[in-house]
Amino acid sequence: MKAAILTLHRYLGLGLALLWILQALTGVALVFRWELDDASVAGASRPFAPAAIERRIHLIEAERPGWAASSIWSSATGGRRYDITLENPSTGEARTWRVDGQGRVLRTMDSGEKVSNGALYDTLTTFHQTLFLGDRGHWIIGTSGLLLASNILLALSLALPRIGRWRAALVPTTGGPVRAWSYAWHRALGLWLCLPAAILALCGAAISFEDPLRGWLRAEPVAPAAPATTSAAAPPVTPGQAMRHALARYPDAAISGVVFPSADAPWYRIRLLQPDEPRQAFGRTTVYVSDDDGRLLSDYDTTRAGWRLRVFDLLYPVHTGQILGPAGRTAVLLVGVWLIAMCGLGVVLWTSRRERR
Repeated sequence: MKAAILTLHRYLGLGLALLWILQALTGVALVFRWELDDASVAGASRPFAPAAIERRIHLIEAERPGWAASSIWSSATGGRRYDITLENPSTGEARTWRVDGQGRVLRTMDSGEKVSNGALYDTLTTFHQTLFLGDRGHWIIGTSGLLLASNILLALSLALPRIGRWRAALVPTTGGPVRAWSYAWHRALGLWLCLPAAILALCGAAISFEDPLRGWLRAEPVAPAAPATTSAAAPPVTPGQAMRHALARYPDAAISGVVFPSADAPWYRIRLLQPDEPRQAFGRTTVYVSDDDGRLLSDYDTTRAGWRLRVFDLLYPVHTGQILGPAGRTAVLLVGVWLIAMCGLGVVLWTSRRERR
């Protein structure tokens, strides 16, 4: 049985080492993506003012006839900078304006950019989540995450030392042949961080399979039904009014994002970050505001949700380390470096054995 587990562990690692290394590299690069991206943008950070953001949207729309705002998202570094995205339905073009809380433009980014103006982080995120393969990529990444967690647990079953041998296993020597020291350090590093790494891999896999899992476990927040129109003569609700309605419902929260109304969804979907949420970037609390008369159609409070919904809401903050603040994110970065080192040592160990044979 031990020989079979060792063979399975070895060939799973060799077969998926490149994919796991790429996942670890992109994950490490994305741990502090919001802070790194925001630091690259010159300009002051100012307190959030919904009316000022709304005026900026009107100015951009006036400069670009046919364009319309589709979303607003926080830069995730304290609620003082936001990304406003406008689209041109006739041409399919889109552009994002980074503004401060008072609506002053700090940067623009076209939808076709892949590296400059902060687009690099979006490109890395898409690769990390889908390998640029869309829904098929989600399944590949989710499956590789499950295999990674399984391989880590298989290795743990092989690496557990006997009683009285823990110190030698956890603090190996560096001398001797390549095969000896690579095996010793591969085992020691595995024992150090195998359990956190397995948890992060399982959470990442669950995020990839989140949509089908939510449906299977009946853990989907209920979206509102289309509201009845109250008055054809009434002017539509503006983005600033909708955000103020959401903040009135959750006065201690900060705006994380706003998705504008569409023909299929005639409401503002507003994401908020409450102080008690485990996320640091974008909250899960959601408010739906009618674009017809500003009615609060429904809302989702993640801090009061049932256990199924809260489990899914925890997957992302656990996977990114946000649940433990900066220390947790630093730990996630270390796990990414650990995975790269483990894959590298595994390849060195396999190569040295082949050369010995």
